[in-house]
Amino acid sequence: MSKPPAEESPKPRLSSELLDFVQEAYGIKAIGKPVVFKSSRNLNVRITTNDGSFVLRTYRAWITPKRLAAIQAARKALAAHGVPSAELQETTAGTSWTT
Repeated sequence: MSKPPAEESPKPRLSSELLDFVQEAYGIKAIGKPVVFKSSRNLNVRITTNDGSFVLRTYRAWITPKRLAAIQAARKALAAHGVPSAELQETTAGTSWTT
């Protein structure tokens, strides 16, 4: 499992470029102003669209694809057993995350 390096990469920040990238990758259009949630490590942003609200979670650079796949598998397993959890949204390419 990946661990944070001795000097952790900077926390991701919301930018117009990131928001544009996410909207294109997921085929959504944000309305209103995104809301950034407080978090110590990752960037969590509520994006409101005409189809509802979504939370964009952006991890720090040291999170590997293998670790992200494990995190998502755990969330899916918990949801399948009745534990309330966020539903993963697929990109327009059919994946559950993008870089």
